[in-house]
This record gives sequence, structure tokens and C-alpha cells, in this order.
Amino acid sequence: MNNGGNDEILYKYSIIRETVSAVEVGKMLGLDINGKGRCRCPFHNGADRNMMVYPGNRGFYCFVCHESGDCIALAKKLLGDDCRYHEAAR
Repeated sequence: MNNGGNDEILYKYSIIRETVSAVEVGKMLGLDINGKGRCRCPFHNGADRNMMVYPGNRGFYCFVCHESGDCIALAKKLLGDDCRYHEAAR
């Protein structure tokens, strides 16, 4: 049964998640991430560095509003509500 290429798309997303750092994505999209991986959370407009952006493929997590995810989710959230998942992956 043909799944319309979904396996290939999922494979590409998994490669992105494994090879692209959320730190790289965050910095590219304007987050001021310090040397310890901390930054102000743009999702609840935090005044303190409550969000941790982990090295490698470990994603991000805000200790206040509990937003979290991988590098693609971070890009999607930073790019806004109109951004689709495949656009964020690009």
C-alpha cells in the first residue's frame, strides 16, 4: 500500500531532528542564548532566562510555561502561527 511518500517525509524530518541543533535554530531566529544554553522565553515573554536550549539534538524547554520540543518545533513556534511544519523544517 502506497502511503503517499509519508515514510520519506518522516525520514527527512528525523534526519533534521538528529543533525540540526535547537541552539543553532534559536540563534538564527534571534534568541539571545548564553553560553549555558539559557535564554528568555519568547513564548511567555519571560524577564529571566527561564528557557533552556539544549546542545545537540535535545531540543528546548521553558521551566515556566513548559513549552518544549525539538529544533523543528522551535523554528515553527518562533516563526509564528501561520508557519507550517514543513516550512519550519526548511
